[in-house]
Amino acid sequence: MKIAEFLSSLSAGQEQFVLVGGMAVQLHGYMRSTFDIDLVLAMKGENIEPFIEMWNQNPSLAKQGGARVNNLMKPLEFVDDGVSPPAFQVVPVTSKQRGFSLIELIVFIVIVSTAMIGILSVMNLVNKNSADPVIHKQALAIAESLLEEIELQDFTAASGATSAGAVTATNRSNSYHVISEYQGFSMTGITSVIGGSVQGLTGYSASVAVQGQALGGIPATSAVQITVTVTDPAGNKLQSVGYRAAY
Repeated sequence: MKIAEFLSSLSAGQEQFVLVGGMAVQLHGYMRSTFDIDLVLAMKGENIEPFIEMWNQNPSLAKQGGARVNNLMKPLEFVDDGVSPPAFQVVPVTSKQRGFSLIELIVFIVIVSTAMIGILSVMNLVNKNSADPVIHKQALAIAESLLEEIELQDFTAASGATSAGAVTATNRSNSYHVISEYQGFSMTGITSVIGGSVQGLTGYSASVAVQGQALGGIPATSAVQITVTVTDPAGNKLQSVGYRAAY
């Protein structure tokens, strides 16, 4: 089949195409040394299939189409076994791409969910056992304040003074005490040394232990170890330890 007949066949079949290239230029009256023929097709299935069929009927002409025709005709493959008439045959194309099956999707969701539960459990445990920095700092301030209050007391009663005995929440702010009388003192809800609860500290508690402690050459009768334990609202305990000698 000649090229002119091929174009006539396309036109008769009402395929949508435009002729471009050297021949189109010359048909418009312009001289050009090349005589190539280029076709621009409407890329629709019903338009491409008849075009491919015509190439199939004219394998010798199809060979002249070059890479563009070959790409267009995929997955067709030109076959010439020397027995049957040369023609283009459909070559099955197996796609390696595939989606997820429902079972695979469910397994994926279960695995991710299990991993997330494990991660969240660890995070919850860490947060539960870790004191908030603000709470920890507040507990430390309470412990140091109470420790300083005790260390400022007399080691033994001053001359002519009478101590009030064991420190309690009632007599702490209005009576005279020596250091040893803070042994066993405790309070739930922090109160100030001048009396009255401290706003925002009702969830804290504190306890005091005072015991004799030798320091170098100072005997245990003349020196004590003071341990203040503060418990924050989350139940975490913090200790502050100090020493006081009789001077």
